Amino acid sequence: MSHQPRDVYAYDYTDSAHPNELLDTLRTFYLTGAFTDVTLQCAESGQVFSLPQSCTLGPQLVFKVMFTADMKERTDNVIKLSGVHCGVLADLVNYVYTARVRITEDNVQSLLEAADLFQFMSVKRACEDFLVRLLDVIIVWECTLLRNCTCATVWRGKLGG
Repeated sequence: MSHQPRDVYAYDYTDSAHPNELLDTLRTFYLTGAFTDVTLQCAESGQVFSLPQSCTLGPQLVFKVMFTADMKERTDNVIKLSGVHCGVLADLVNYVYTARVRITEDNVQSLLEAADLFQFMSVKRACEDFLVRLLDVIIVWECTLLRNCTCATVWRGKLGG
């Protein structure tokens, strides 16, 4: 007698709210200082960001290497980060917990450099896209100004001025 597999009724459920709920919970832990085992310190001002080491081990390979390779960061509780503006470091830490970052004309260069340094590749791409859009706006604005100047010169010539 042969046993043939039969189709079993199944339902693969995915909770679409789960990732956001998890991020919210982790952010609450961060804001209350719960479950922190590593501190990132901005060398510029000394400002510190205490967070769970696990939250630094996402797609950012630089932190994974720091904590798994034979580097001093593996045993240090405080990791001093130089060459990064504190506001930008705060933006990246906040991004870890919210998946959101505000990119402006004022912070895009520093944010792009830090995102590249710490391998926040989606933030890096967002900064690059922002710069392309900003450049498009600047080019259109300059062309408009140039066109207006050219038109004014032509009109002055036609009016005999």
